[in-house]
Amino acid sequence: MALVVGAHSGIITAAGSFEENLCDGRTLPTVLDQAGANTGRRPEVALVDRGFRGPRQAGKTAIVMPQAEPWPADKAGRQRRRRQNARRVSIEPRIGHLKSDFRLGRNFLHGVPGDAINVLLACAASNLRKWLRLLTAFLRALPHLLVFPRSPAALRFAC
Repeated sequence: MALVVGAHSGIITAAGSFEENLCDGRTLPTVLDQAGANTGRRPEVALVDRGFRGPRQAGKTAIVMPQAEPWPADKAGRQRRRRQNARRVSIEPRIGHLKSDFRLGRNFLHGVPGDAINVLLACAASNLRKWLRLLTAFLRALPHLLVFPRSPAALRFAC
């Protein structure tokens, strides 16, 4: 299974289920193409873990892997590296939640098409849960937003 998660939204934009047990280097271009088709824009940067084996470029997408090199000397470089590492680390718990919360740990559908359907439904349910949480937060804040339109809460939901 391979996932592409949006950098800022946390929404799963592409998911792939593969018949064989392929390495990440072979599955990544497929899900990056799928993410580009789903969103209309192919990701420019893909953050991968240290176990990634494959090319450092997939089409126009740069593949960034954490290196054992020393941290940058400037503060902005260190913050950028820290954000990248935190973003990369956040994928594994996401896969764990898909397995535990959305029954992806065991496939109840038959065959390879069943595997793909199971992954697709689990990712759709995860995205739906995320959107419903955002909608609930907005609806809870709506009365306050109507009474106090210039409050910090109102500015958070402003487009």
